[in-house]
Amino acid sequence: PYTVSHLNLCAGIMITASHNPKQDNGYKSHVCVSSHSPHACFRAVNKETKVKFVHTSVHGVGHSFVQSAFKAFDLIPPEAVPEQKDPDPEFPTVKYPNPEEGEGVLTLSFALADKAKAKIILANDPDADRLAVAEKQESGEWKVFSGNELGALLGWWLFTSWKEKNQDHSALQNLYMLSSTVSSKILRAIALKEGFHFEETLTGFKWMGNRAKQLMDQGKNVLFAFEEAIGMATISPELRILSAMIKKLLNNYLKTLETMMGRVIIQKLVADLRFLTLGTLQLAMMIMNLIKKLKSSQMITFSFANGGVATMRTSGTEPKIKYYLELCAPPGNSDPEQLKKELDELVSAIEEHFFQPQKYNLQPKGE
Repeated sequence: PYTVSHLNLCAGIMITASHNPKQDNGYKSHVCVSSHSPHACFRAVNKETKVKFVHTSVHGVGHSFVQSAFKAFDLIPPEAVPEQKDPDPEFPTVKYPNPEEGEGVLTLSFALADKAKAKIILANDPDADRLAVAEKQESGEWKVFSGNELGALLGWWLFTSWKEKNQDHSALQNLYMLSSTVSSKILRAIALKEGFHFEETLTGFKWMGNRAKQLMDQGKNVLFAFEEAIGMATISPELRILSAMIKKLLNNYLKTLETMMGRVIIQKLVADLRFLTLGTLQLAMMIMNLIKKLKSSQMITFSFANGGVATMRTSGTEPKIKYYLELCAPPGNSDPEQLKKELDELVSAIEEHFFQPQKYNLQPKGE
């Protein structure tokens, strides 16, 4: 996207490596349109910050671009993990080159950050379109933020910054934020309180990019979009993408790979879900509509009486069935221990009654 803008081109095509295991030999292609507006940035604050960063590109292409981006915004460039800063298709230091996996991918980053006394770790996947963030806590432990947490933080910060510059409340009528249906509903809650619009799309930035373009063609202002799989996008009127903190956008033509689990098993499992209940957990609504049927993936969302929302889908790139659970507690119900207990019970019920791992010979992540 930078080259398209810098050279004043009409469009550009980029082909990149995937974050999948090396055996998959995967790739992605992106198409982006021209963008010409300058970004606002906080150079005065950036120059004064004493925060130290560590960055890993996980054997991908992100190193030089992140170094350049930090310099461009008057930040001290992060210290790079030396074993992972150069491209290597064998990914020798990690099992999966995907920072979404969390601590397992960040082992070398933790060691370097502790040595350098850095408080923030940034990690890109090989094609640098996913970003993981970890922060050193006062206890000495490292907190790895989930994609939902990053989406909440960035969405809140972007809206706060926008609000400071736009005192006319009528502008809220045309302000939008987006997320995928498997992501947290936190932006919906913020939108309800603040008065702007929030919409969900199907999983993938191609859906959010297309919807953002539709809205902007109608004269709307789409401020931010995110997905729980550590993907975030700040969106200007020209659909631009900015450095490591901005994620893939517009049409992402990721070739759907057939999963190794077999379509017959998946179709049978999804069909069985239509007739299941959760025993002691009363269903307020059971949204049994098959939202979208693709060649190798299906997705269903359930809403429960206790405020829980569960979405289950098959991966389009890996032999996995994924599920996403969130417990949206009503105001006043803020006992974290009780809420965690309810969420754990919901997780267990989903795994036992919905997926029936023994019947379908499924294995939990990591086994």
